[in-house]
Amino acid sequence: QVLIEDIDITKCSEKRFYDALTKIGVLFQSSALISSMTVGENVGLWLREKRICGEARIRRIIHEKLSLVGLSGKEELRTSELSGGMKKRVAIARSLAMNPDLILYDEPTAELDPVTSDELARVIMSLKEKVNLTTIIVSHDLNFALYLSDRVAMMHGGEVIAIGTPDEIKKSQNPIVRNFIYTTTKGIQG
Repeated sequence: QVLIEDIDITKCSEKRFYDALTKIGVLFQSSALISSMTVGENVGLWLREKRICGEARIRRIIHEKLSLVGLSGKEELRTSELSGGMKKRVAIARSLAMNPDLILYDEPTAELDPVTSDELARVIMSLKEKVNLTTIIVSHDLNFALYLSDRVAMMHGGEVIAIGTPDEIKKSQNPIVRNFIYTTTKGIQG
């Protein structure tokens, strides 16, 4: 089951399914920006497409959401002018423009160097403090996940094998969890 506000979206009508989806923002692994559009056009795309509000309000929302991710004044840049980290932040701003209750992040640190991953982590942490929404992150980046998370679920073989706070996960006695966390390349000591 996938429940959104007690609606099982795997069994509901198409209309209820799409209504439920409007409450979810997504940061795709590749950022999924439209390269022929500016930063501002990408952020405002859904608002314009769904005719949510007038153009003046859309421009204010674009400015507000770009400010939240540290990209004030970048509305006119082309996506080809952006670094990988900036693209991720534009994609987050685009998700925030929908005013979602939930944002799903799919491998947000994919294709980013460690410094840029750290910058993105700070942006997501800042959003957790400033914006009232639930954040779900799918990641293989252990340090990123443990740093950002209030709760962690670890999957193995298609099953959730551990769930808890970052500290509880670090203290897990499950050999699969321990093997994943305490590998020599992760930098976490046992």
